[in-house]
Amino acid sequence: MRQGNEENPSLAVKKLLAPNRDAFKNEVSILTMLNRNKHPHLVKLLLTMEIQGSPGKGVEFYLMFPLADSNLREFWQHHFPHSEEVSQATSARWVARQLVGLTHALCKVHDLYEREVHDDAASSSTDPFYVIHGDIKPENLLWYKEWVGPSPSSPAAQGGRDPLGVLQLADFGNSRLHHKDTGSVVDVRRATKTYAAPEAEWGEHSGSPSFDIWSLGCVFLEFVCWLVLGGSGTKNPVDAFQTARYLDGKNKSQAGTAQDTFYHGAQGEDRTKVEVNPAVIKV
Repeated sequence: MRQGNEENPSLAVKKLLAPNRDAFKNEVSILTMLNRNKHPHLVKLLLTMEIQGSPGKGVEFYLMFPLADSNLREFWQHHFPHSEEVSQATSARWVARQLVGLTHALCKVHDLYEREVHDDAASSSTDPFYVIHGDIKPENLLWYKEWVGPSPSSPAAQGGRDPLGVLQLADFGNSRLHHKDTGSVVDVRRATKTYAAPEAEWGEHSGSPSFDIWSLGCVFLEFVCWLVLGGSGTKNPVDAFQTARYLDGKNKSQAGTAQDTFYHGAQGEDRTKVEVNPAVIKV
């Protein structure tokens, strides 16, 4: 993990906005289960705390993680894909490693077994389970510059250090564990609209693995924009791409508000018809 120094590791503390014990237990359970895989592209839960709040406010719930250097959105804002220190070819190889690693991580999230869910190493059960993340976006992908650990996407897979760091999928607060034979109960209306799949707007509010795959694909497209077009700060091509997706105000939700989604609602009476946003095709 990234450390402030050998004796004082740097930690990030997440406080649940609402004092909901069930939500706290759900997120801790999912993170604990996923951490058994020791996957380098899944965030690592270190410990949890319950603290009695001031009179009348009940218990406050906290989760602690290794402190990230930034999230992917901030990374795009402050880093060029090529510089005096890092060539574009080096950046391209690193981006490819992260795309592969994050895809592998999401596959693991979507494909679990009973022995992993219940921490039973002796079990040979292949009873299938899955988790829907429900809100994949750049802000929920954390960048650790100094992460050390095994990585299937690292040039030094056996406990090596990737010279440009590693991205990890984080924030499972909207996630739920499901058996493969049951439907999802994740309400995807809570997902960030920009990266949500079209079904979230057009009436289907129960998430599925395909919902997460759509969201991750949107992030990947922005990542490639940053890599190929270059720039950061006010000249960040990711921001320019976002502006283009508004289609000069013509990309509207069912409620009639402008949106920067990667899909575009077809005009006319049949509002259930959607198509790929023309700005996505042009990019």
